[in-house]
Amino acid sequence: MRRAGGRNLILGQIIGQGALVAVVPVLTRMVDVSAVGTFQIATAIALILQPIATLRLEFVIPSTRSGALAIRRVNLGYLVCIGLSALLALAGLFDAMVTHLFAPEVVFGGAAILLAYGWMSLDNALLIRRGAIGRLAWRNALSGVIAALLQLAAAFFWPVSIALSLSLLVGRLVAIALTRGRAEVDDDGGNGTPDQSFSFGRSLKAVASGVIANGSMQALLVTGSALFGHFAAGQLGVAQRISGTPTVFLGQSLSQLLSARAAPIIRDGTRGLTAAMWAVTSKLLVVSVLAGAALAILGPILAVPILGENWQLAGTIMACLALPLCLQVTVSSVTPVFVMLGKEGALLWQQVGRFVAVTVATIVVGTITGDIILTCLTAAALWTAGYLLNIGVFFAITREWDRTIELGEVVPAHTGNIEPPVPGFIES
Repeated sequence: MRRAGGRNLILGQIIGQGALVAVVPVLTRMVDVSAVGTFQIATAIALILQPIATLRLEFVIPSTRSGALAIRRVNLGYLVCIGLSALLALAGLFDAMVTHLFAPEVVFGGAAILLAYGWMSLDNALLIRRGAIGRLAWRNALSGVIAALLQLAAAFFWPVSIALSLSLLVGRLVAIALTRGRAEVDDDGGNGTPDQSFSFGRSLKAVASGVIANGSMQALLVTGSALFGHFAAGQLGVAQRISGTPTVFLGQSLSQLLSARAAPIIRDGTRGLTAAMWAVTSKLLVVSVLAGAALAILGPILAVPILGENWQLAGTIMACLALPLCLQVTVSSVTPVFVMLGKEGALLWQQVGRFVAVTVATIVVGTITGDIILTCLTAAALWTAGYLLNIGVFFAITREWDRTIELGEVVPAHTGNIEPPVPGFIES
């Protein structure tokens, strides 16, 4: 992929996500803090469920050789995504009419955001496979700008959480419609090698690791809401959103960029994967640390001037969470490549460990101390350690790939009847 294409992809993401971040000061002033907290909880639910909604097919579609198989995989993803979103919406309707156990805005909002995130990630995977980086860049920009404008309108005319959720859905669907390209063709990637099976076992591991990873990120928000109330959830949600600005700005585009670089190497069975991945991630690590330091210093200073007088706590939380949430941009970028390489198992055990550690520690610390800042610091320390471990394991796996190619080792594959793209590279 040309370097200019990568720059355009990142620029499109910065424009789109920058627009969404730019309206936050308006939302925090025009929309009630509890409504903002409800929107953040709905977003957390959608993020946790997204891996189930897409079956993590968006990770294997870019490296799929057959165009017909790529289309079948994306259509299956669409079906599951729509079905799960509809079930969530029906559950919200049933609760609103009968059980009254949950806030309807949380469930309906979660359904809308889940459909928005899932559908776009699947459709983006097709563009990555085709190398349509220009359209992908435009889509990243348009989805954010349209959603931001709709959220801005909602803040003035319908300042409720469900309106913020629907704005994300409409923005993404319009962007997809405007950037749709030609239909996929039935090709085999040029080398005739059969596609690796993405079996139920592989999909289950990938889905589980995704749910657990997103659950780990949202555990602080969910436990914070339970322990400290919706006001605290609003403060936590906004702090996480701003502290995660580097991930918001760059995460999706860099994940797409790394996937686009890794996919042809994996499809063609060539070496050089470690060098291709390190060329990007080494720079990301430096940027993450610098961005984390800047946000930790500036968050408490600028929270009230930018967000309003009720948001001082959010500024303090930003300082606590800045480093791990900035490191997340690197981790989220390499995650799809784990699945492309058939290493869902290695990814899963890391996600489980991080989720258990963060969830248990935040509940224990929050319950014992009743201090939201100590709770956030505990989560931040565990996230940071977990992310660094994740990056180390990733490069051990890419070196294994390169070494297998270089030595030409032949080891029988143990999943399915289809050989992996390179003999000897065993799926986890």
